[in-house]
Amino acid sequence: MMKYYVSVVLIAILAETMAISDEFKNMLQTLHDTCVPAVGVSEDVLIRARKGDFDDDDKLKCYMRCLFQQLEGLDSDGKVKIDHLITHLPDEFRDALTPIIRKCGVLVGSNECETAFMFCKCSFDQDPSLFFLP
Repeated sequence: MMKYYVSVVLIAILAETMAISDEFKNMLQTLHDTCVPAVGVSEDVLIRARKGDFDDDDKLKCYMRCLFQQLEGLDSDGKVKIDHLITHLPDEFRDALTPIIRKCGVLVGSNECETAFMFCKCSFDQDPSLFFLP
């Protein structure tokens, strides 16, 4: 179960075209339903971000941080836990996502929201076909 949760954040980088189990879709929905009201991000901003149009919006950035927090993807210093994320990826996504995680996981913003945002934006830039934001 933890493998599925962690891979959602890579999320911010899961391929929309890949077959996703109903269980995984439910977890994505749960993350979305937890983080949207927690930070108050608008659905319109999320829709644009899913297409690669990342608004400079604090609520969007903190939504992304919320996803990371739910997945235990940030360490106590607010940095991406690269090895943790890779280790918990489902096998079918590991080869495609590992290089993206390694490249984007080293980015550090001025706070956790900014770090999560930079990771997600970088992930999209690396391969838009592998980007998914719940």
